[in-house]
Amino acid sequence: MAEPTIFGPTGLIVNPTADITPLEHAWIALNFLDNGDNSIWNANLATAISEEFEIGVGAIHPQNGDDGFSFFVKWLFSPETESFPGAAGGVTVTDVSNENSAMWYLVASKFFELGEHSGQNASIHGGLSYVSGDTDEDFEYFGGFDFEFAENMIAIAEYNSSNREVFQGLTYGLRYYFGPRFTGQAGFIDGNLHIGGSFVF
Repeated sequence: MAEPTIFGPTGLIVNPTADITPLEHAWIALNFLDNGDNSIWNANLATAISEEFEIGVGAIHPQNGDDGFSFFVKWLFSPETESFPGAAGGVTVTDVSNENSAMWYLVASKFFELGEHSGQNASIHGGLSYVSGDTDEDFEYFGGFDFEFAENMIAIAEYNSSNREVFQGLTYGLRYYFGPRFTGQAGFIDGNLHIGGSFVF
């Protein structure tokens, strides 16, 4: 299952996937992004209100500028089957330093169990989004890949066509499962260092 992205909905490091937080569970996540000359800390809480709906909120603290928040909802309208990927849609609203934006998206995800051992499982993801807000308004696309190359260790690579500073370009990193509840991750988002951790309860 996916952990919260840096701004909330479960997924990869940046981009959401068609995964949903398990019912009767919730994720708490803390993230740091060395965003050029304006580093960002944020904390997210994501939970499921049904097997198809995930909701959450986040607090955002940029080094420069006023603090902000995020709110997100995701709907898994087509669960994954053996032959077809899962598909979900959602919206993430952010307000940081008095700048508002809303990202509406559709995403599909497919898991591949290639064998019984670690290093043989992978997932691919792809989606489209529409972003509106105070500074821009545009359609974007995104995609990603995660691969379990060692026990409890997943490599992640993803791309976002956005020209916004936080999401732009290539993201890559590692996610490690310290146990059934706690994960840590580290990577680079458009060349900027990211470190994060998540706990599910």
